[in-house]
Amino acid sequence: MPHTSPAIEPIPAATDEERLRRLRHANAFARLTVGATVLAALFSWWMGTLWVTIGCCLTALGMSCASHLLQRRMLDAGVWLISLTAGAMLFGFTWLGDGLLDSVLLGVPILFVAAAQWLRPKPFLALVGCTLAGVVLIGVASHLGWRADPDPGRQVLRVVDTLLILSIGGLVVWLLTQEMSERLSTLRRQVEKHRAAGKRLSSLTDHDHLTQLPGRKMGAEMLAHALTEAARSRGQVALMAVKIGEFGAISKTLGQGGADILLVHMAARLHALRGAQDVLMRIGADEFLLGLTDVRSADDAAHVAEAVLSMASETLEIEGQQLTPACSIGIAMYPRDGQDFETLVRRATAAVRHTKSAGRHAFRFSTDVETPSAFGHLDAVNRMRHALQNKRFELYYQPVVELTSGQWTGVEALLCWPQDDGRVMSAGEFMHTAERSGLVIDLGEWALRQACKQIRRWQIESSNPSLTAAVSVSPLQLRRGNFVDMVRSAL
Repeated sequence: MPHTSPAIEPIPAATDEERLRRLRHANAFARLTVGATVLAALFSWWMGTLWVTIGCCLTALGMSCASHLLQRRMLDAGVWLISLTAGAMLFGFTWLGDGLLDSVLLGVPILFVAAAQWLRPKPFLALVGCTLAGVVLIGVASHLGWRADPDPGRQVLRVVDTLLILSIGGLVVWLLTQEMSERLSTLRRQVEKHRAAGKRLSSLTDHDHLTQLPGRKMGAEMLAHALTEAARSRGQVALMAVKIGEFGAISKTLGQGGADILLVHMAARLHALRGAQDVLMRIGADEFLLGLTDVRSADDAAHVAEAVLSMASETLEIEGQQLTPACSIGIAMYPRDGQDFETLVRRATAAVRHTKSAGRHAFRFSTDVETPSAFGHLDAVNRMRHALQNKRFELYYQPVVELTSGQWTGVEALLCWPQDDGRVMSAGEFMHTAERSGLVIDLGEWALRQACKQIRRWQIESSNPSLTAAVSVSPLQLRRGNFVDMVRSAL
């Protein structure tokens, strides 16, 4: 059976970024050579070597032309002119100098490395061939006496050695450059594969592969645009959270395949009810969001919710079984219930939970089950914790006076919380929140220690050690079991 060699995968074309990088490097090389040869021309002119001065000037002229081509983004022409100019300079200096014994030949490997990076394969091989031909020409000319040579007797051996060294050097540079190009092309293909995989992953994130609906991320972006339009036109948007009832039991009964069929049917029915500008997305295993972008009032959203419930109650036949799914719907209205996507989702899903607890296959609005204080609780707790950490609470002291003598015998400590607007909240306004969150433990300990420090200071100043301080204590502090130890520590 004849052997067939595997097809070689073509190397991808250089990207614009790589081409610009080559242009910058080649142009920098040309300009640096211009500067170096100009300095060399001045030095040789001062030393009186006219032929070196002329050669340096011609090299500077060629490199300047190459830089001009590179600035016009003519990469191939500019690099080819650089190579020809450098090769001609090396050949001329070698011919006029010590021939194959001249140290200027040390520049040939540098020329090979630079040319291999910038030239295409055929021009590079042509350059190597021209260089080797120049070596042979110089050797022949020296042997025939066309040019003066310090040691013509060993000319053939020097030609052979130089050809061998430059051929091997050119081959090594060529192989290394090709290997670098192949590795770069492999890396470029891997980058493209990673980019493609990232796009596929982003597609899976943005789209639900089962129902082909937008996912939470894309749906949020689409609804955010709708909210912006509603804000501009002072309109309303209704966000409807639709949750399939008993989905876990359905999955156990019908299996994952049957549950997937139910989800596809539900997505199709919701899609049939949505308007042209409405947003439908799947955000959970059994939960959909329907954003109604063209509603005039909550009544319009209620009509759509009733249509969804009616649609969902239609009997389906899945895996040979008759199924009548139930749904729980929660509705949040923009701008009444929230100004952004996350707030609306949170309130709509909270309304769904209340709908499920009150009986499935119904709908409720967010305002029917929640109050602003319910959503303000977390914010109040965070502000209280921040105020406690930054010592923003204060104790006000109300004197306790003995009626018979008219002298004050102690104080009652009153905990207060100054607000940024200048208002001062009494303990009765925030103590319930402190007890619900558990912050009353730390807050009560802080108040007790502050009151003990202050009453001790007044006892010393008034020389009356019988002064007392009364501090209110929460039942939660007493239940912790370490209240006595905390009081002893404060005293």
